[in-house]
Amino acid sequence: MNLMELAEEEHRKDSIIIVARRNADANISNHNIAFLWTFLVLLVVFQIQFYYQVFFVLNLPRSPLLYHEHEEDGMPEILRLPAAEVVDDEETPLRHPRMMMTRQTECPRFCDCRSGNAEASREEVCGKLDGRLVFFAGDSLIRDTWTAAALWLLALDGFDYTEHLTDPKAICMAAAWRFIEPAGVIRRLKAEGFLTEELTAYKSVSTFKVCGGRTRLVFKYARLFSDLPVIYDDMMSAAAAAVENTNGIILIVSHGILEMFDNPTSTYEQRLRKWAQDLSSLHNGGGTAVVYLGTHKRITRLTPAEFMGAALTAQSNDAIRKIYTIVSSSAGEGGLRIADAFNLTAAVDNRDTEDGLHFGMWVNLQRFWLALAAVF
Repeated sequence: MNLMELAEEEHRKDSIIIVARRNADANISNHNIAFLWTFLVLLVVFQIQFYYQVFFVLNLPRSPLLYHEHEEDGMPEILRLPAAEVVDDEETPLRHPRMMMTRQTECPRFCDCRSGNAEASREEVCGKLDGRLVFFAGDSLIRDTWTAAALWLLALDGFDYTEHLTDPKAICMAAAWRFIEPAGVIRRLKAEGFLTEELTAYKSVSTFKVCGGRTRLVFKYARLFSDLPVIYDDMMSAAAAAVENTNGIILIVSHGILEMFDNPTSTYEQRLRKWAQDLSSLHNGGGTAVVYLGTHKRITRLTPAEFMGAALTAQSNDAIRKIYTIVSSSAGEGGLRIADAFNLTAAVDNRDTEDGLHFGMWVNLQRFWLALAAVF
């Protein structure tokens, strides 16, 4: 190879190296541009999401859900959970520092407070229940009402169920044990003597002592028509054990959604009427006030997929209303008192429900008040 050919070969190699370097520089530049575009797109998305959330919060309905009004200037203030507040005005029945209630309502803050009836005060309720045994019997729906009533009344005994709850959802849904048990609320209730449980192969009852220990709220899990005799036996046993029980018994029974129209025949309706008449007979000659607490309206669209079939048929709102109608028309002269809770959930959304059927503190407090209104 002569000198001319060597020079040309070297020139060719140099050209290849230069082109390769240019391509590498171009690839790096393209990667940088792609990274920059990705960063800018993510930044825009986060900004849009942030401003949307701000707009959503500031445009929520002006209700006790997220806002309260300053008496001085009428301007709204977003309430933040960690802040402890002591309200010292005479119109507020509760002065416990961390019981998250608004001035205007007993509905816990951050919860859906749009649905509601006239409210009762703790002092008023404890006065009416003084020396009484209140026996709740039913499924998980009546269990939540029992829990809500106890937690609400225990504020007068200095027990604040929100003390260790930091999640607003848990405060709204505190009537369900699965929201409060992980925070140690149940353990504290037992340790301080407010809650006892008798859970054996032959008996299953749980008891809250409220109103200074003068009133007992007892829950019996009873899910079948055939449980009625056991309800009566356990109620009378609880009454005998309550030495402070001098003013009679209130029995609150809710049919819930169990044993509903799985077989919608005339035989079922006859059985339901017979059950209602037998329930009426538990009044013990007037010594026991027997209340049938009807089931509230379910939000069908929020039902989990595995239960949607029943929610549309055997356990639908139409079935709930039909059962209430049959039971209320079967009360007769037996002394059965009726409380209709169906419309309590008509305006409630998913903030205060797990599955469209189990609701939070606010709805269950109203169910409790409705049952008492049927007695007093």
